[in-house]
Amino acid sequence: MAFLHAEPSGKEYCIQYNPEWARLPRELAKAGRWPVQDLGPATLCGAWDVPEEGLAGALVLANRGNCSFFQKAWLAHQHGATALLVVSRLPLLAPRGNSSQYEEVGIPVALMRLEDAQEMRQVKNMSLNLRASLFAPPESIVDYNLLLLFLVAVLTVSMAGVFSRPPPITPLTAASILEEDMRDRALKISTVTIGVFVVTSCLMLLLLYYLYDYVVYVIIAVFCISSAFSLYHCLCPLLSCIPYGRCKLSPCPLPGFRSPVEVRRLILAIACAALVAVWVVFRNEDSWAWILQDLLCAAFCLCLLLVLHMPSFKACTLLFCCLFLYDIFFVFITPFITRGGESIMVEVATGPSTAVTREKLPMVIKAPRLSPTSLAVCERPFSLIGLGDILVPGLLVTYCRRFDLYIGPTSIPMYFPCCILGKF
Repeated sequence: MAFLHAEPSGKEYCIQYNPEWARLPRELAKAGRWPVQDLGPATLCGAWDVPEEGLAGALVLANRGNCSFFQKAWLAHQHGATALLVVSRLPLLAPRGNSSQYEEVGIPVALMRLEDAQEMRQVKNMSLNLRASLFAPPESIVDYNLLLLFLVAVLTVSMAGVFSRPPPITPLTAASILEEDMRDRALKISTVTIGVFVVTSCLMLLLLYYLYDYVVYVIIAVFCISSAFSLYHCLCPLLSCIPYGRCKLSPCPLPGFRSPVEVRRLILAIACAALVAVWVVFRNEDSWAWILQDLLCAAFCLCLLLVLHMPSFKACTLLFCCLFLYDIFFVFITPFITRGGESIMVEVATGPSTAVTREKLPMVIKAPRLSPTSLAVCERPFSLIGLGDILVPGLLVTYCRRFDLYIGPTSIPMYFPCCILGKF
């Protein structure tokens, strides 16, 4: 990413440039100031798009069109332009060419958002002396948002393991009883269940890829309901520390109120629902809504890990192998199958470029760029970690934790600590 600094307005716009064409200075003070030559609807795909007054010494603003970046850049360079800005309706990607084309063009080539170009054109209409400078401030090598994602994932899995406490049994027969007891007490996850889960995941991913504009709202609705219940389930144990609100409401025929309910539990349920409602309303506010989403996702993962119990280590291995093949196919093989060469998994996770809606899947924990760089004002790029990357290892961690508890106090609990270290 780079900046365009417009004068006399002082407004700065974000652009995407490729340093292979020509490098930009790191500081605004070292950047040149060029007059902006707006070609209007022209695409600069041929000499007929060059105005009579020429392009000498100007920063050229042209629409995308159907020709290559090299054709535009070469034409602008031949007519004396100092830089080329291509207006794009699509998400900004670095304008690319090949090594021989880079050598023939000696001017910076960058992409600019249509909205920013329209705003700059309005400024140009009001000021005949519009000038612009291009510069690319350095990006920080260390990105602290990855550390935040790491801590959230590890703490969620660790808490699920610590709180995963099955009923105590006799240590003498622990190794043999574990699998049978898990089948009796936990939510059964058999081989058939694993197969159904993987097939359902494939179908849901394909539905999101082809019908993203519709299915995404179904996912958001399911996430809201499940995260509200999960948050309530995670916070309920804390109510024992609150001595107030223990009186119970009289039962009524409404669902969930057929038996007496404590006032404090009702207040907690309303608070959880209100928190989810706040996220629903402000979910596209990139500045702070990600905090609520991460909280809801962490509660969802924690609750699910406490409810789902793997019956055996063999079941864990089978699930991991199936999901490994699932990831390999949809991330690395689908680019060779899809028409545009895109990865289905990546497209669904980040939102397809062809989607009309701005909605993103909420089933991710995300953190914005936290490194101190001026490029953070361009956009708020997020690093993402899918809930599957937390839940799948978490199932093994909680299984190992229960196994340590079944072995009993006479043995060293080594499986759970080893799994946590492996998670690190």
